[in-house]
Amino acid sequence: PDSRCVVLGVWNGDLLSGGYDGERGGVARYDGGKDWTYLGTPPGVTQTYSFASQFGELYVGTWPEGKVFRFDGPDNWIDVGRLDEEKEVMGLMVYNGKLYGGTLPLAQVYRFDGEGDWINTGQLDKTPDVKYRRAWTMAIHDGQLFCGTLPSGHVYSLNVGQCVSHDKELPSGWRHIAVVREGNRLRLYVDSRKVSESSFSDNQSLNLNNDAPLTIGFGPQDYFKGSLRDIRIYRRSLSPDEIERLSSH
Repeated sequence: PDSRCVVLGVWNGDLLSGGYDGERGGVARYDGGKDWTYLGTPPGVTQTYSFASQFGELYVGTWPEGKVFRFDGPDNWIDVGRLDEEKEVMGLMVYNGKLYGGTLPLAQVYRFDGEGDWINTGQLDKTPDVKYRRAWTMAIHDGQLFCGTLPSGHVYSLNVGQCVSHDKELPSGWRHIAVVREGNRLRLYVDSRKVSESSFSDNQSLNLNNDAPLTIGFGPQDYFKGSLRDIRIYRRSLSPDEIERLSSH
């Protein structure tokens, strides 16, 4: 891609590279073989550090002004805000519907609540007498957001709302997926086997009331890449026996 590569990401079937070299510090798309297409550099940016897809759109974290930009076509980048006075957005991750960004030099994690609206959720690394602290790599595991830090070397987790995840690859072929809310518990089943569960600690029922439109095959990250069939929504929680019977059809 004619620049040092600091990050790789996949978006809508394309492999992307984040640059590290001044005017070539933007994003390039891999076209196969040894061919790359340069997609441009966001204004004022010399290094691109992170990628994330939220609701089908590509976001990038940058240096040196600690801004996040949204891709709107080659050489067209929309500024969606700076994360306070931070200099670099090192990690981006969508968790439970929200986009989060980890920063340098204070190793803080921010939540994106809309154009220009970044909420500081806390500082993770408070190592004294250093120039740079980093909240860098992020991952989703067991329904939680994890973030690794430098220089302390600690890993932190965040649990917001109720979220379940299956952290293994699904076998090939058709799979039966079921999600059940019962009281204060949320359960995930794959082929009638419970693979994940979360619950409120105060025994309050989960309130799922909202005014958002129902979308099937589209969510907080992107469109579902695959096939769906026999989709059912129930007004009550299903028992494990009922899920097993449905799974066998």
